[in-house]
Amino acid sequence: AEAFPLNNLLAAAVIYSLLCWDSRPARVRWLALAALAGALGAANHHTIVFLIPSAAVVLWRHRAVLARRPAMLAGCAAAALAPLSLYLYIPWAASRGPFVNWSDVSSARELLDHFLRTAYGTVQLTTLGNPPASSPFDRLAVFLQSFTPLEAVLVVVGAFGAWNLARGPFWFIALAFALAGPGFAAYANIDVHVPAYRWVLS
Repeated sequence: AEAFPLNNLLAAAVIYSLLCWDSRPARVRWLALAALAGALGAANHHTIVFLIPSAAVVLWRHRAVLARRPAMLAGCAAAALAPLSLYLYIPWAASRGPFVNWSDVSSARELLDHFLRTAYGTVQLTTLGNPPASSPFDRLAVFLQSFTPLEAVLVVVGAFGAWNLARGPFWFIALAFALAGPGFAAYANIDVHVPAYRWVLS
């Protein structure tokens, strides 16, 4: 079991909800669902932050709607804070002496360190002590090789279809893919020469 499959599901939920809201910005529930899914994703794995720039583009496109309805932003903030409150469960659970106790969190500082993944390094994916032997280009190559020929064709066909149907959503999805796909692959401090690590980029 790993964090990435659930992260993929939540990232897809964020993208779908934002696209639905982009098409009908008066319907606040889609934006609230995007905030909820994004916050759940942040509670699961921090790599979902790669979607923030593309989400910001959609928010900027509808800034006039948001300016007229400040309650919409307040509701979305509440939807985002609710999942993050799950972190408050950690000190309580740790204090009960569980069989498995990750980091034994018992103070606000330890909870913040847990949230920021300081044991791993906040901007690192793994706890490698030294820079990995593979370069960002090596990791990008592994990421691109993970696509089957059929998947590659579907990506191209889908991109052309989105370009012809709606340019706004096309650029949103392209930016989300570029940052959460190749961008993540280049950033991740994974040594792709170790076969056990390569699946993270697949």
